[in-house]
Formats: sequence, structure tokens, C-alpha cells
Amino acid sequence: MGPSESVDRLIQDLRTHQLELEVQNEELRRTQQKLEAARQSYSDLFVHAPIGYCTLDLEGRVLQVNPAACALLGLKPAQLVGQKLGRYVFSEDQDDYYLQLRGLPYQEQACSWELRLLQPPSKACWVQFTAAAGQGLDGSDLVRLTLVGVEERHRAAEEKARLEAQLQQARKLDSIGRLAGGIAHDFNNMLFVILGNADLIADREDLEESVRSELQEIRAAAQRSAETTAQLLAFARQQVVAPRALDLNEAVAQVYKMLSRLIGEDIELRWHPVADLWPVKIDPTQFDQILTNLCLNARDAIAGGGRIEVELANCVLQQECEPDAPSGDYVLMQVSDNGCGMPPEVLENIFEPFFTTKELGQGTGLGLATIYGSVRQNHGLVRVTSQPGQGSCFKVYLPRFAGLTPSVAPLETGPRGRTSQERRILVVEDEAAVLVLTCNMLEKGGYQVLRASNPGQALEIARNSARRLDVLLTDVVLPEMHGRDLANRIKSLHPNLRCVFMSGYPADVVTRQGILEAGLPFLQKPFTSLDLLAKIRQALEPIET
Repeated sequence: MGPSESVDRLIQDLRTHQLELEVQNEELRRTQQKLEAARQSYSDLFVHAPIGYCTLDLEGRVLQVNPAACALLGLKPAQLVGQKLGRYVFSEDQDDYYLQLRGLPYQEQACSWELRLLQPPSKACWVQFTAAAGQGLDGSDLVRLTLVGVEERHRAAEEKARLEAQLQQARKLDSIGRLAGGIAHDFNNMLFVILGNADLIADREDLEESVRSELQEIRAAAQRSAETTAQLLAFARQQVVAPRALDLNEAVAQVYKMLSRLIGEDIELRWHPVADLWPVKIDPTQFDQILTNLCLNARDAIAGGGRIEVELANCVLQQECEPDAPSGDYVLMQVSDNGCGMPPEVLENIFEPFFTTKELGQGTGLGLATIYGSVRQNHGLVRVTSQPGQGSCFKVYLPRFAGLTPSVAPLETGPRGRTSQERRILVVEDEAAVLVLTCNMLEKGGYQVLRASNPGQALEIARNSARRLDVLLTDVVLPEMHGRDLANRIKSLHPNLRCVFMSGYPADVVTRQGILEAGLPFLQKPFTSLDLLAKIRQALEPIET
């Protein structure tokens, strides 16, 4: 092969290599474009990702961080890069953070855990970490970390736990309330026997003064016990009430001067009426009791001079915010003070009966329990916030009343001119001692008395009585049937019959809500002979001359 042929062959080989290089260069350009597109995609994803992302070296220093991670910490990238991420971890969670970080190089799969990160100035937020070991472009070991804020989930879990605790507390209080109501019922029957017999003995003309004095002591002790029992019934939401439409502006105004005197001159009581306040439906006596107890508790929490504020307002409650009360319109009464406040362990128990922080002999522990029972009986809600040294704030929500005040049903009229000696009263009571005592009181008052220990006997007496019955005095809760049902059956036999109801456990006087219907005379045990005779005269008044 001559020189010219060798040159041609070399030129041909060079052209072939040139074509190969051009193909390789084209492939390289396409590869570079793909790499650039991938890099740009990664950069876009890194920058715009809705979750936090960062890389750390094995010492925990931040090598790279995206805006979402910076937002979780409330910092800028320049403030984070080169810094150890652990310095921004909540102090109580740092041990867990470093333990997980050191174990990553030995794990084949990514691991997840939750901890709190600090946000300026001193706020902590819950974040879910997902970490995996990796390598950088230079082959160095590093940690790839994603951060997702889970603060809302933790708040929801805490709120759920709070609501569940409130529900358990409400159930516990209701259970205690039912127990208290049952005890109060039996106790009131016994107190009635004690008080009634003490009154009967005290009326004797030949009674020695020393005995009369001792009877007064017995009666005073029994009366104090009756007041405690009334508080138990109030806590149990089983006391008889006569609610009516009430303007809380007027209700507060009526007791304002009395409250000012009760709390003393060194404590300022502030209150101003509110325009266009919605009415509520509540027994005025109950409301006075609620307000008075709250103000007296506030007074006891203030050492020396201080301030108590009573505020009224219209408000709307949402059930998802307050599951213990239905959604709707409420009137808020807020009683706040600048006293000593209460720690969390006291707040958890303040509505429980017999719980008190006062010294022995200075409180029964029934005041706030009574408030709780009265508010719940009126389908309301009571909440309290307090911190040691920062006072307390009680919020009482009562439902807005949009109806009319119920009118009192007129009593039936009948023949006039009969004396008390001609009045015949049928007494129905299943407690033997109470039955005997009640009948003795009525007979001493000049009435003719028929007695029955159960509804069956009462119906038999009513059917076999040739003469009319004027009054039925019956216990509310009886074996076989309630007193109201018994009254209706006897009235079918004696149309002009007047009815008076009595009970030491008046939850079901007319309805299961413990509310006394307008026009139904009622005697709360224990009652005195004077109370009984006055109620009978009241029932008979329209037909007596």
C-alpha cells in the first residue's frame, strides 16, 4: 500500500472517529439536558415542597434546608445552614432526637418519630421527622430528613382528651348527684319526723322550760341538717323549682346591695346593666343562690382589698365547642375576681360535693356543687378558669328564653260555707312514721283525716267513701304509681278534689326534670305543722267562706 492509500485510509478513519465523537457529544448534550431538567425538578420540588426537607451531616449540622423547613422553625436558611438542628429541638425531646440520629447509619430503612421544635420566641410545635441515611455527591455519609408539622393533630388529640375528661367528670358528678338525691330523700323523711314531733311536743302547755329549751336545740340541729339536705338536692338537680321568665339585669340589681354588704367594704363589687339582654327562664331564688355563692367564693379568695366583677352578655354557643350544651343562644353571667386563684388539681374537683379548700368548720363543700346542679337543672353550662395568683373567672351560660311566662291555672270552684271540721283529707304516704305524724298535724288542725299507706288503699277508700273528699295530700313517689297519677284517678271519683303534693325527693313531682307545674301546690319535706296547715288552707281557700 502506497503513501496515498495510507493517507486516504487515515482520513477515512478520522472521519469515522469524528462521526462517533459527534454522536457521543450529542448523547452527552442530551444527558446533560436531562440532568439539568432533573436538577431543576429537584430544585423546584425542594424549594416549593409543602413539607420540610433538609440534609444533615452525621454530627447533626444542617447542610441544606428548604423554605418549608425554615417556616416550621421561623428562621431563614442562612440562620440554619451550618448550625446543629438539635439546638432547635425542645429540651425534653433532645434525648430522643439524638438517639434516633445516631442509630440511622445502622438502619436499612427510614424511621419516623415525633418531637417538638422551638419557634421564636419560645413557642414549641409538634413535628413528624422521617429520616434515612444517605450519601452525598462526594461519597460522604449524611442524613436526609423530612419534617411535617402535626401541631393541629396534637391539638385535636389534646382537645379530645379534654372533652373526654369533661364528659367523665360530668358522668361522675351525675352519679354522685343521683346518690345524693337518694340519700336526701330518705334523710328528709327522717328529719320531717324529728322536726314534726319536736313541734308537737313543744306545743304542750305543761312542758317544762328546760325540756322546751332542749327541744329547741334538737329542732335547730334538725333545721341545719335540712338546709344541708336542700343543698344536696340542689347539687343533684332534684329540688323543686318554679321557673319564670327573668331579666338578669333586674335580678342582679335586686341583690346587688345585699351582696355589697356581704362581701365587705374592702372589696369592690362592680356591675353594670347591659342593654337588650335576652331573658332566661329560671327560678329567681335559684339564680340568687347561684350569684350569691359565686360572689361569696370570690370574696373568700381575696386577701385584704380586691375586686369582684359581675358581667352579663348575650352569646351564641356552638356544640362542637361545648359538647355539654346544645348549640344556640345563651345569656352569659361572668363572675371574676383578682384573688389567689386555684391550681389545676383544685380546678379538677371544685364541683364535687364536700370538696373544699377552706379550713375545717369554715365550709361544707356544697356551694359550688349546688351551683353546678342548679345550672345544669336549667339546661345551662358552667365553666371556670383560674391560675394561682391570677384570680378566677366563673362563666354561667343560661339558655335564652323566647316563650311566655306560664300562667297559673285557676282552681276549681265549689260549694262554700263548710268549716274546717267538716273537711275530709285523704293522706297517702308509704313511710309509716311520716304518715302518722302528718295525720296528727292535720287532726290537731281540726280536719277529718283518712290515711292510706299505698295507692291501692287510697283508691279503695276513695271508692267506698260515701261522703266527698276535699283534699288529697299525697307523696309524689309511691309504690305502684306516682302521686300525680293517683290524684287523677281519685279525681275521677271526686271531681271537686283538691290535691297537695309532698316529697323529700321531688325530682318527679310532675316531670322528670324536677320542675313544679304552675298551679300544683307542693310541700317540700321536711315541713312544719304551720307549713302544712297553711298549704291546706291555700288549697281550700276558693271554697271557704
